[in-house]
Parts: sequence; C-alpha cells; structure tokens
Amino acid sequence: MTTAKNDKLASLRERFPLIHNIVISAPNLVKIETARSGAKTGRLGAKRVCSLYDPVGEAVKFAASLKIKPGDHVALYGVGLGYHLKPLLDAVGDDGQVVAAEANASLLKAAIGVIDERVIDDARLTLVCGRDEESFLPDWSRAFAAMDPDRTKVAIHIPSFQLIPENFPKTKNAVEMIRMERRFPLVMGGYQTDNFRKNLTVVLKSSGIATLAGAIKGGVAAVVGAGPSLDKQIPFLSQFRYSAVLCSDTAAPALIKRSIIPDMIFTVDPQKETKLHFDMVGQLDIPLALVPTANCDVVSQWPGPLYFGFIDPGRFSGPAQAFAKRMGALKSGGSVSCFALETALMMEAETVILFGQDFCFNRDQIHASGTVPAMLGDNMYVDEEIVSERDYFGREVKTSRSLYGYRREFENLTKSCRASVYTLSPEGVCLAGIEPIPSPLPYMSAVANSCCLADIKNRPKQKAGGEVARSFLDWIDRI
Repeated sequence: MTTAKNDKLASLRERFPLIHNIVISAPNLVKIETARSGAKTGRLGAKRVCSLYDPVGEAVKFAASLKIKPGDHVALYGVGLGYHLKPLLDAVGDDGQVVAAEANASLLKAAIGVIDERVIDDARLTLVCGRDEESFLPDWSRAFAAMDPDRTKVAIHIPSFQLIPENFPKTKNAVEMIRMERRFPLVMGGYQTDNFRKNLTVVLKSSGIATLAGAIKGGVAAVVGAGPSLDKQIPFLSQFRYSAVLCSDTAAPALIKRSIIPDMIFTVDPQKETKLHFDMVGQLDIPLALVPTANCDVVSQWPGPLYFGFIDPGRFSGPAQAFAKRMGALKSGGSVSCFALETALMMEAETVILFGQDFCFNRDQIHASGTVPAMLGDNMYVDEEIVSERDYFGREVKTSRSLYGYRREFENLTKSCRASVYTLSPEGVCLAGIEPIPSPLPYMSAVANSCCLADIKNRPKQKAGGEVARSFLDWIDRI
C-alpha cells in the first residue's frame, strides 16, 4: 500500500473512524484503469464508474450543471471515484457544505486511492457509508437532517446510483425518489421530520386512506397528472361524469381554472413551495389525500377532510406501526400521481383513465399550462438527464432518466390489478400494460350505476391514544 494512500486512510480514520473500518474491510471490486486523458478511471464489473476519456472534465461538468451558489448545501448521492467532490466544495464556498453518501463500500475504497487527501480533510465535507442498510440509512438521515433545507440542492451521481448494492433496496428506492422529484424522501429527515412533528396532532384525528377501500366499486376513475397533454384533455373531464376525479396538487390549479372541481386532491411534497399549488386552488371543502410529511402549512389551512396514508409503516414500532397500518400503507413509493393511481385501484374502480400522464416533454414542456411550474418557467431538465423513448405511435419522444421510476411504478401498479387502465396520452411514453384510447366515451356507461364519492366526508376517523403519539415522537427523535 502506497504512502499516499496510507496518509488518506489516516485522514479518513481521524474524521470518519467507522467509515475507515468499513473501507478497510471492503473487497477490491473496482478495476482501476488509465483514461485517455491520463487520469485514473475505473469500472465495477461491466459498469463504468466514470468517463473512459476525461473523468476530471466530466466531474467539472457535472458540478457546473447543478448551478450551485456560494453558501449552498449539496445533498449528494454517489462518490464515484471522487473527482466531483472538489468542484462541489469549490462551488459551495466557505459557508457551504457537501454531504456525500455512498452505499457501495468497494466504490468508496477505490475513491480513497484517487481523491486528494485535502478533500477528505475538508471540514465542509461529510461522508456517509455503511456496512449494511440498517446502519447506512440512519446515518444518512441524520446527516441530511442537519442541513438547511432552504439552501440545499440535490445531486445524484448516476454511475454510483447504478452500482447501489442489491442488499440496499430501500436506499435505491430513496435515491429514485430524489431523482423523480428532486426532493428528500422520508428517510432523509429535513423538511419531512419537521412537517411530521407539526402535522401529528391532525394526523391522529383524521381519516385514513384505507377507509376509501371499495368506495367506487365498479366505477370509472379519472387520475389526473400535470403533463403537457392535459391542456387538450381537460374537455373530456368537463363533458363526462366520473365516479371519482383524482388529481395531483400540481394539476389542481389547471382544473380549477377551467371550473372543474376534482373529487380529491393528492399531495406528498414537503417543501414550502408546495403551498403555491394550493394558493392558486383557493379554499375548497373537498378531500385531500396526503402523507404525514406533507407541507404543514397546507395541512393546517386546508378546510376539507384529510385522508392520510403511510409509506412503509413497518419502519415504525409498537402503537405507531399499528396505527399507520390501519390508516393505510402506500406501496407505490409516495410519488403523488402513483399515490392517486394506487388509491383509484384501492377504491375498486373497474376502469381507470389517465389524464396528463405523459412521462415525456411534449412541445419541450414538462407541465401543462396553468400549473405553477409552467408559470415559473420550469419546463426543461438539464441536457444530461434527457433521453429518447417511444410513444404509442412508435415515434421518438424526449423524456428524462428521472421519470423512469414513475413509469415503473405505474406499470407495476397496473400489472396485477383487476381494473382496466387506459391513457388519453398516446403521444406520451408507451407504458407496458396500459392501452391508449382516443376518448373516454366508450367507458362512461359504467358510471351511471356506480358508487360515487358523495359520502366521502362521512368516512370514519381514527381515534388514537397518547401512546401512539409518543411512539411516533420517539421514532422522529431517533432518525
């Protein structure tokens, strides 16, 4: 072992003793090679860790694409060979910080042999690694919870994401959630734990999403997202009657603007910006389906009934776990449109029609007009994220790697369900098991004899004792 690497390991042992022990015992699975630029590169099996041509230039470009400003905090998944750590530290400046999580200990071990010792010594850098998922996730949560959410930017190193070990499934799901919505999932703390704590009193006296089971049995549900195709699909929502119109919070303003009142709005995002959707919607006495980590200002000010669902209730203990399971478990990962589709299937809709679910950029737009993101000009991803897929006509369309997780969840939800699921977006990405239709007209006959959501406000509410609240608070304090 070289003197230089010994010095780096000594620095690692001094700053991160537990990670040092993990790295020392990790197998040497990464094959180090020489890139055409002369810098070191590497691969793990068939997957490359960084560029075969210019890994340093690639790292600089990656850091620049994030548009980081001095003072920012960077929540990074993926160390790779570590080349991007210094450009990120340079970008955040003296008052910023970088939390770099890496689940693959062999990858981190290889990076220690490549990165500059001064990077490891830099007090602005926090490294997170784990011998197993049970130790990795709590450490990751604590590190992110210490960051300032108002100035934190998320960064995903794609090669590292692709090399997450198979025995870290929850970690992979967490990173996919970040990629899909550029937000922290519950496991990461920050806004989530703060919202959970503030929402808890309301959660304990509200209805659970499980109470909606069978609510529209045999009916037709419209599941509305905010994709650009919604602009031309909205007339189908106003001309026909549905057992339930379930829409995402992002899509809600576009519907309200056209005088279409959904039967239920879904929200999961914890950020303060989420409230902008509801500011545009106004005060509506209609049901809101959400998770306990949703934006606390939305929860406290919403005038209609609240229906809570829990992501992975098994992570709680004792009374909290039992309460969460009674309220209803979300199996689709917690993204808002997946939550809406999962609820439609739980309500036992016979037919589900998807509106505005494009999974691609039509006319170089991500969102329908009349939505908050469209008004703010949030209409393209960075070039590195854009890939090509095929629509239902076999034509090439632009989409994003970050939308893969959404698509997979939609396909998984419909794979084994009894309902027939159709999309009104044939110009969107082709979804396995979901057929396109030109109009919902042939499916409206089922609505007349189906149950609608008129009685939704009379659904039973939970009655939780103090032991449930204490159990939840103990859990929040531990993560």
